[in-house]
Amino acid sequence: MCWQIAIQVASTAAQMYGQKKQAEQQYAYQAAATIAEQERVQQQLQAMRVKQDQEMQARQSELFAIQQRAKASISKAKVASGEAGVSGSSVDLLLDDYYRQMGNYQYALTREQGFQDVAYGFQTQSAVLGSKQATIGINKPVYEPSFVEAATAIAASGAQGYSDYAKMNQAMSG
Repeated sequence: MCWQIAIQVASTAAQMYGQKKQAEQQYAYQAAATIAEQERVQQQLQAMRVKQDQEMQARQSELFAIQQRAKASISKAKVASGEAGVSGSSVDLLLDDYYRQMGNYQYALTREQGFQDVAYGFQTQSAVLGSKQATIGINKPVYEPSFVEAATAIAASGAQGYSDYAKMNQAMSG
């Protein structure tokens, strides 16, 4: 009977030690994976910001180029109309048309920027939410050794050993 309890105690102690080591390794993995996920989402957000900045700079360059071409076209129209002896409402209408076209294009670029800003906001939210979900998946509960379970297993083994011992004694004396 004593040897059964001793074996159960040793077995339970070995299981608890193994479970403790496994839990420690799981915690270390979770910490490293959480840090890696945080770094990943930071890089993703930074790349998104860089892309947004590049798109905005490209739009500003395009807008500046349009303005320069419009100014050049307006100047040419003024010179051409002056050389042709045309003045008055015809020239004003031509200049108004240039300004209208330039304004429409500027409006379109500004509106496109607004749409892209909204899309960027949604992409950012999606990236952050995805990272949170990944972190939740990484940090699942870790099973740790339980002294209550160990004590219960040892007590059950002791009770079984005593029961076996009592049956053996009863069989020998009866």
